[in-house]
Amino acid sequence: MDRSTWKLVQKALQGQEPPLYAGKRIDGLPGGNTNISVRAFQRRVGLESRGVIGERNNPNASIWPATRELLFSTAAGTLGG
Repeated sequence: MDRSTWKLVQKALQGQEPPLYAGKRIDGLPGGNTNISVRAFQRRVGLESRGVIGERNNPNASIWPATRELLFSTAAGTLGG
């Protein structure tokens, strides 16, 4: 996933209620804060979380499609375009 998409993921996490990326610096890079926040989102919406963010062979490639779809659909309208 490219940097601009990671930034959108981080902003979508921050746009959740309660914010799942509260107080963290949004840098558009994969890392511990994003992984923790994505796992919290998965738990909140009842997705199975195996502690893996991304493709099984490449944890930095993406987030699971179901997580991405739910994350962006629940954040619709909160990103300001």
